[in-house]
Amino acid sequence: MANENAQRSSLQRQLDSMNRRIQDHPLNSEKFTRARALVKESSVEDRVEVSATLREQGLPGVGAQMRMLALGLASLARLNRRRLRLENMLSELDAGGPN
Repeated sequence: MANENAQRSSLQRQLDSMNRRIQDHPLNSEKFTRARALVKESSVEDRVEVSATLREQGLPGVGAQMRMLALGLASLARLNRRRLRLENMLSELDAGGPN
């Protein structure tokens, strides 16, 4: 029982750490999400205006966003897979399943 509690506590700490890392990931930053929303809401004809708005607000431009996506998606996916694995391990412990 003590070993199970220690394991649960360790897994929960790892999960908390993983959630913080996901939250702090550059693709989840406020600037990036605001920039993506501006681009998403615009039409193709408004791209020049959107680029100017992005610059004015100090947000990443379309090219920078594409680079961030290309470089950041794999690491964010990895973090999310680890998070899911930890959640599954905690669920198995709570259900009394295999360790």
